[in-house]
Amino acid sequence: MKYLYTHPIPEQAQTGESNSLGQQLAKHGLLDGGTAIESIASEASDLTLEGQYRWGGRISTMLAHELDELADAGIPALPLYRPERTFGNAGYYSIESADITPLHPNRREVWQYDASLTFIGTRGNYRRRLSTNPSQVDHPWGNDTRALVGLPAAASRVEWRDPDTAETTPATADVTRSAEFADVDLYDAQAAPYDSPELVADVPYAREGEVDVSVFDTQGHADRSDSDGIRQWEKAWVPAHDYTGTPVLSNGLVRLTLDTDTGLAAEHWDGGGAGAWAAESLPASDWALWDVDIRSIGLAAVTARLRFRDTTSNDTYPLDCHLQRGYADPQWTITSGSAVPSGLESLLDPVSSPQIGRPGATQNVIARGEL
Repeated sequence: MKYLYTHPIPEQAQTGESNSLGQQLAKHGLLDGGTAIESIASEASDLTLEGQYRWGGRISTMLAHELDELADAGIPALPLYRPERTFGNAGYYSIESADITPLHPNRREVWQYDASLTFIGTRGNYRRRLSTNPSQVDHPWGNDTRALVGLPAAASRVEWRDPDTAETTPATADVTRSAEFADVDLYDAQAAPYDSPELVADVPYAREGEVDVSVFDTQGHADRSDSDGIRQWEKAWVPAHDYTGTPVLSNGLVRLTLDTDTGLAAEHWDGGGAGAWAAESLPASDWALWDVDIRSIGLAAVTARLRFRDTTSNDTYPLDCHLQRGYADPQWTITSGSAVPSGLESLLDPVSSPQIGRPGATQNVIARGEL
């Protein structure tokens, strides 16, 4: 099985795979009448993946929708790899286009895809880069000024980099946390020796998605996986995703179910005990979740604008919810300029990060020649 980031590309149902590499050439006339040919630039190496999802109506339709959204998400430098053995075309790619349609117009058991990828590079000549823009946010749940940036604990050769001078300094993790699928290391951008530093590391392709932030659409299912362990929550990749169920935000440490009918629900991952999600008890309150607007979906962070309503006065109050890789709780930030109502402050207290430092992390890659 191959994967494009965390999205499966089943090889047994792959109908085609091709790549092409072009060179821009310059011809020079020689004194003896011959011609010298010099390569002056390489064009992007394009990889085309063609195949089918043949796993029944529910799973095939879900995966087809996910690939369609992933192609529209514009996420840079997605790893393509085969986790169990080598793969000649492994590396970082951007999705240029994808055509996903049902094999038969009136049936949804089989979907076919044709995806065009643009090659960026490999771990041999690129490293993962997290650019930061540390700032402080306003909320009443604490005053921790650290701006923690998360990386998989499997990352190696982690360095801070000055984006202005290209100077680098080895980075030391501030804290390590055990998430659902892997450990995550957190580095404090405020303690780095540079302003707005970049965090650079070598991350195995197959380990990248283990601790990243996800947005799910429950599609009406109470559990993420069915009795056979097959995922039944659809992964949302774009803010415009049209939810048929309830949005769920998760980073493997904390999980928020944003149900405007039954209210906000929260769970924490019990990594040191049962190895399961444990429901967080939220206090009784007149304030309830009223509206959800997913603003951005990235690999390192997700932002949602949540509006809460006082059920006695009908007053509403907005808060931005920032869920970041490696954080034990989301960061809530005031957007209205007025203080958080006391009842709402109490409601969210069990699932509120005390950090007022926000890293503003965005993820991409950097050529090793720039290090």
